Amino acid sequence: MRQRLLVLVLVALVAVLALAPVSAQEQPPPTATPGFGVRPVNPTSTPMPPVVTPIRPGDPRTIRGTEIAPPTFDPPPTLEELFEQYPDLQPFVEEFEAAVLEDIDFSELYTRIVTIFDEQGGAGLAVFLTDTGIMEKLGLPVSYLDLLTEYDETGLEGVAELARERGIINAADELVGYLALESEEVLPEVTEVLTGLGVSVYDYLPNTEEVEIGVPLAILAQYQTPGTLIEYLVTIANVPGVVGFRGPVPSAVTDVNFQIESVNGDYVNTDDWNKSGFTGQGLRIGVLDVGGFAGVVSMIDAGELPEDTVGNYDLEDMEFMFSDHGTACAIVIHRVVPDADLFVAYYDGSDSSFFDALEFFADNDVQIVSYSGGSSVGPRDGTWGQAVYVNEFVEETGILWVNSAGNEALSHTMWQYNPGEEGWHDFGGGEYWLPFIANSYGAMIALNWNGNWNGREDAFFRFTVQDEAGNEVGFASEPKSGRRNDFPFQFTAFETEPGETYYLAIQGGDNATTDHVLDIFTTRADVADWAVVPGYSVSIPGDASSSLTVAALGRESDRLETYSSQGPRMDGSLKPDIAAPTGEQIPGYDTRFGFNGTSGAAPLVAAAAALVMEAYPDLSQEEVRAFLLENAVDLGDRGEDPQFGVGRLDMPAPDAGGGGGGRAFDPPSGSDPTAEMLDTNVQFGVRAFGEVGMQVTMSFQVDNLEGEDVAAVLVFTDQNGDAIPSPDENYEIFGSIGAYQVFTVLYDSSVFSDVVLFAPDYLFEGMRVGTELFYQLAIIDLSDTENLNFLYVSDPVEIQIVER
Repeated sequence: MRQRLLVLVLVALVAVLALAPVSAQEQPPPTATPGFGVRPVNPTSTPMPPVVTPIRPGDPRTIRGTEIAPPTFDPPPTLEELFEQYPDLQPFVEEFEAAVLEDIDFSELYTRIVTIFDEQGGAGLAVFLTDTGIMEKLGLPVSYLDLLTEYDETGLEGVAELARERGIINAADELVGYLALESEEVLPEVTEVLTGLGVSVYDYLPNTEEVEIGVPLAILAQYQTPGTLIEYLVTIANVPGVVGFRGPVPSAVTDVNFQIESVNGDYVNTDDWNKSGFTGQGLRIGVLDVGGFAGVVSMIDAGELPEDTVGNYDLEDMEFMFSDHGTACAIVIHRVVPDADLFVAYYDGSDSSFFDALEFFADNDVQIVSYSGGSSVGPRDGTWGQAVYVNEFVEETGILWVNSAGNEALSHTMWQYNPGEEGWHDFGGGEYWLPFIANSYGAMIALNWNGNWNGREDAFFRFTVQDEAGNEVGFASEPKSGRRNDFPFQFTAFETEPGETYYLAIQGGDNATTDHVLDIFTTRADVADWAVVPGYSVSIPGDASSSLTVAALGRESDRLETYSSQGPRMDGSLKPDIAAPTGEQIPGYDTRFGFNGTSGAAPLVAAAAALVMEAYPDLSQEEVRAFLLENAVDLGDRGEDPQFGVGRLDMPAPDAGGGGGGRAFDPPSGSDPTAEMLDTNVQFGVRAFGEVGMQVTMSFQVDNLEGEDVAAVLVFTDQNGDAIPSPDENYEIFGSIGAYQVFTVLYDSSVFSDVVLFAPDYLFEGMRVGTELFYQLAIIDLSDTENLNFLYVSDPVEIQIVER
C-alpha cells in the first residue's frame, strides 16, 4: 500500500518540487469549524485529559499544606423559589414573555434587577435573568446588565471601574462586545446602523463571523435613567443582521514571587555571545503587553532601555500606565542584546487592539515578537482565539513569535461533571465548594468545557464564588442556547485579598451531561492541593503551532518552577517548546524574587533568538527556532516532555566570524540520509482565512542532510492510487490534490516541529458524498531531483467525503 504514493510521485515530482522555493509554502493556520469536506473512515477521538478523582469524606482539605474548612453550601435560589419569595415576579415574567421588545417597560425591569441583586446576589440575579429567558429575549450578555447594578450607587464611574476590573473595557473607555452576524454581507448595513447609535465598529473576525464593537461610556452618560440605558443596549443587540451578542475574552499577565539569585545570561551562555561581539546590532524586536509599560521613559533615562525605543502610543503616555509588566519584559531583552532596536506595543485586551499592535510590528519590520501574556479561555489546542491570529501573522510576516507558557500550573483543575443537588457539581462526598487562595488583589475564574468551540454551544454551566464569610464576590451565567457566538465557557473577574481563601461552586443546566469535563482556571490564585492539575494549562496564544512557547526554570537549579504552565495542548501536541530561567533583577521588583514567572523567561528566549539572527542573518524564523531547540539541554523525561519541552535554553559557543551559517557545535557523524516521523496530528473541519479543511501537524527529524532541502508532503489519491486533479494549483502536487512545505536542513541532525499542512474542503467539492479516498505523508530528500530519495512514506489512511 505504501507504494501507491511512490508510483504517483515519480512522474511529477521533478516538475513540481524542483521549482519550489526553499521556504515554507504558504499554508493557512487553522481554527476548527464545521463544513463540507473529508473525515476519517474510522475516526479516533483525542484522549480525554486527566480529571481529578472526587474527594472522599475524611480526605484532607488543604491549600499549600494548610487545612481549611469549607463553608456550608447554601446555593442560590431556584427560579421556583424566587417566584415564591416575590409573588408578583411570575406575572411580570409571563407579561414580559408575551411582549414585543418595543413595548417592554425597561424601567420596571431595572427595578426588578436591582431588587433581586441586592437581596439574592449576582447568582440569584443570574437565575432570574437566565432561567426565565429574559436575557435570551433581550439579546444582551448578563455581564452588561450586571454592570448596571453599580449605576444606582456609583454612577457611570462605578460602571467603568467594574468593567476595568473584569477586563471588558478598552483603551478608548468603551465597553467591548462582539456581535455575531448572519453573514459578512450584512456588515455594511450593520455598521451604518451601529455608527448612527454612536457605537464604534472595529474589526470583522471571519473565523467566528463576528464584528467587534465599542460602546462609549460617554454615550451611556447621555441616558439619564437606567431603563433608557437598558433600552439603548437592547437596541444595539437587536440591530437587523445581528444574531448574537457576547462580551470579550480577557487576556492577562500574572506576577509570581518565588525564589532565586544570579544573572540569567551567565546561566544560558548569552554572555559568551556578547563577549564575541554579538549584541543585537541591526535587530528589531517587538515587545507586546496587555499589562502596560509604566516607567518606560524613566527606564530609558536610567539606561535600562534604548534611547530610541519606539512605542505604539506616545511614550510619555505609556509612562503612566497602570502596570510596568511590559517595561520589565523589555529590560530583560535589552540586557542581553543592548544594541537591538526595541518596539513596545500595549494592547487593551480586545481583538482589534491586538490586531493594531501586530500591524505596528509589521510596519516597523520587527523580526521577533516577545509576548508574556495570554488567556485561559478556549480549547487550548492551537485552533481558537489569539492562537489563530498568531499563526496567520507568523505565516504572513515570517516574524519569530516567542510566548510565555503561562503561570497557571497551580491554578488549574479538571473534573468530570458530577451532578448533585439541583445540578450543582459534587466534588466528592457531597462537597460543592472548590477552595482557592488568592495571590493578588484580583482574581479571574475561567470555566471551559468540552463543547462546541465553533459556536452554537447549547450546554449550559454557571458558577458562583464566595469568600470565607459566605459573601458572594463573583458569578458568571451567560446563556448558551445555540446562537452563532455561544461558546463553551463562563468567565468573570473580581477583587480579592492576597492570602484569603475563596470558594467556587458550579451548576449544570440545560444539556449538561456527565460526559462534560469542567476545565477550571483560577488565575492569580491557587486551587486546593487535592485539586491541582498542572497539565493542559498552557495559555492562548502559547498554544499556537507557530509560537515558540517558554516554560520557567529556577535561575540555577534546572528545576521547573511550580507555577509554570505545563502541556501538552488539549489535542495532545507538545507545548511548551523550551524552558528558560527567570527572575532577572529589574528596578522596582523585589530583589528576593526579581521579575519572575514565565513572563521573565520568554523575553530571555527572544533575546537569545536575536543573537542567533545576528550571527546567522540568512536563517528564517523557523531555522532560528530550530537552532534554539536543537541546542537546548534536555531536562525531565528523556527527549521532549510537556513540562520542559525540549529542555533548557543553552547557547553554544558562538561562531565569532558570524554570518557564516555554520553550525555552532559539533554535529553527530552519519552517512546515509534518514528521516523519522516523531509526531502527527490530523484535524478535520478546520477553518482558516474563511476556508474550512483538513490540517496535518507533523514533527520529524532529518539526519545526514546538512545544507540540503527536504519536502514535507501531504497527497491525496483515489481508491486505485491514482491522482485526483486539483481545482486549485496552489494545492496541487504530483498532479494530485495535496500540500507541501520545503525546508533547508541546517544541521547534520535537524528536528522540524509543528509543520502544518492544510487542504481546504473546496478541493473536494463535486465528489459524491461517501466517496472513499486515501492520504499519505512523506518526507523527501530533494538534494538530487533526478534521483529522488523518499526518506519516509506513511501508510495510506482511508478517508471519505461527507457533508457536515
